[in-house]
Amino acid sequence: MNRALKITNKEIHVVLDRDGTLIKHVHYLSNSEEVSLLPGVIEGIIKLQLNKVSFSLHTNQSGVGRKYFSMNEVIQCNNKMFSLLNLDESAFQEICIAPEAPDDNVQYRKPSPNFGNELVKNYHYDLKNIFYIGDTLSDYETSINLGCNFVGVNTGLVQLRSLPEKDIKNINIKNDFISAIDYVIKHL
Repeated sequence: MNRALKITNKEIHVVLDRDGTLIKHVHYLSNSEEVSLLPGVIEGIIKLQLNKVSFSLHTNQSGVGRKYFSMNEVIQCNNKMFSLLNLDESAFQEICIAPEAPDDNVQYRKPSPNFGNELVKNYHYDLKNIFYIGDTLSDYETSINLGCNFVGVNTGLVQLRSLPEKDIKNINIKNDFISAIDYVIKHL
């Protein structure tokens, strides 16, 4: 695989959550030795690349704002993930690390739509062609606040299917990452 493959299809854009979506969720992950990919992630990323679908990373890292660990430790964990994916960060259209603690003024912390709005502005994406893929309600709420699509994956700490139906409406929930990617690719 080409480590610096550039994506050219502007029709669909995928925004990926990190913890519980791409990598195993470790509470307040700060040690890169604990980074491990979830099943199907490599195959899913390859499918995105083969179909020329651009993708970005949007991750809440409140441990930085809470002073549990540093931004450098987050970056080291990201770098380990990139290495396991056999990619470098340039494969991602953009990377947004939201370091705010829950009580901080929100800039990029999900469910803020600010990162998505910047993608729309900078790359002229159509909201109907943006897909947020994540494992939590905050990922879903981000898609609602932005006005784009959401595909939930039951690969994190919260099983989205087990939530009361009134809490989640008009979303697609898949049991694994590769099924979420297959759903997105059907929209090409």
